[in-house]
Amino acid sequence: MKRKKDYNQALEYTYTYADLSWVKETDEQTLLWKGRFTEWAQANTYVNKLLAGDISVLPDYLTYVTSKKNEVLTALVNIIEAANQYDFNVDDVLKRFETEIQSLVKQQKSVGVYTQQFMSERIAHFLQELANYNLRRGEYQEGFKYLINSLELSSTIKSSSKASIIKCVELFERFKKYASSRTIDTYQNLINKVYEIEKS
Repeated sequence: MKRKKDYNQALEYTYTYADLSWVKETDEQTLLWKGRFTEWAQANTYVNKLLAGDISVLPDYLTYVTSKKNEVLTALVNIIEAANQYDFNVDDVLKRFETEIQSLVKQQKSVGVYTQQFMSERIAHFLQELANYNLRRGEYQEGFKYLINSLELSSTIKSSSKASIIKCVELFERFKKYASSRTIDTYQNLINKVYEIEKS
């Protein structure tokens, strides 16, 4: 599996840059950067292992994430991508971060150093992955809710939205037979708006 191999390769790079034993300076600036690199290496080790299919790192990754509030969205994206790729059950994680997830759905504000555009794209992608996760498990009401949210947000993003919209459409078509007539109507209205925006 190519993706798994890629993450294993990335893990090897992470181990390489995590070894800072060669740095001999002990001034304040050097120690600050050593600390940052160590922290980044720790986070990237968790992420690459998880995305390579190793769910055993999830508890440690969650412990790390809870101390870094600005990284919650990134972590949730990584976790839900791994869950969809390897068919992990991450219901407990979604329950644990339910408040944060609902907050992301309701407000797409910039966080920390991230721009509004970047955040909107990340949230749209996360909602799409969350929709996929729920739909594959037969949680159709939840799945379609997140799919509609993702499509709605994707339609407002100026760049990079076409790929996201196409993924939403593909996902909807795959599970359309499980959609209620109300969901189909909402979806169709959104798609019509997207077409109108494209034509203008």
